[in-house]
Amino acid sequence: MKQVFQENKRFYLTFLVFLVLGGIFLSVYTQTATHLLFNAWHTSFGDLLFPYLTHLGDGWVLAALALIVLLFHSYYAALVATVSFVGTSFTTQFLKRVIFTEAPRPKSYFQESDILHFVEGVQVHCCNSFPSGHTMAAFALFSFIALFVKNKAIGWLFCIAALTIGFSRIYLQQHFFVDVYVGAILGTSLTTVTYMFTSQSKTAKHMIWQGALLKGRK
Repeated sequence: MKQVFQENKRFYLTFLVFLVLGGIFLSVYTQTATHLLFNAWHTSFGDLLFPYLTHLGDGWVLAALALIVLLFHSYYAALVATVSFVGTSFTTQFLKRVIFTEAPRPKSYFQESDILHFVEGVQVHCCNSFPSGHTMAAFALFSFIALFVKNKAIGWLFCIAALTIGFSRIYLQQHFFVDVYVGAILGTSLTTVTYMFTSQSKTAKHMIWQGALLKGRK
């Protein structure tokens, strides 16, 4: 465990900074004040960018990643990506539809929706707000990339990328900051735990982890 964090310290330190600052932010400001603060940050460029960028947090992106690494990288990486995909999908749906079924989204929470800025063309949901599934998927995706990429010096960039996707969910009025905050924790934790568990598994050690399908055809 310690080795994993040491090797990927730039990603995890950036994530830790987010957790600390985000935790302070949540303890100081109310949900209403927090969202209205983010709501004031709208720009024409953001209105153009975020409706497209937010799709990197779709579940199919993780599914596609699992297939790509299976074909071009290794069985081990594909296993981690697949378990992360299944884990984030299950956790998201369970929390949204079983535990926090009545959690309203900003559109429902602020009944006077005129005070919010909506991006034209974006379908805004009204319920099942907690946690942010897109943010969970984004952090699962980019923590996976950070763990497997060879250049560990750019790990912080992957954390920033995931945070940007998380912010897009607030920007588009799909989630509150707390939804994104918890989603980031869950997504990162699921991938990290999966990576550490499979790397220590006796079964995993006996599998041909470097024998990706396309490599085996050569």
